[in-house]
Amino acid sequence: MTCESECPIKDSVELEVNGETVELNPFVQGFITQTLKGMISSLRGVAKPEAITLKITRKP
Repeated sequence: MTCESECPIKDSVELEVNGETVELNPFVQGFITQTLKGMISSLRGVAKPEAITLKITRKP
């Protein structure tokens, strides 16, 4: 047995939409985490990230 299959999520994921916190279950947290890490790992010159901040704002 490995920690990968038994330990709780090691990463913390928080999502806010229009200033309101959106509750995320462990599956969605993992999905978001792995998706972003995968995209970031393909960027040249980006070292192993310890913290990722992503902000998307709709233009008027």
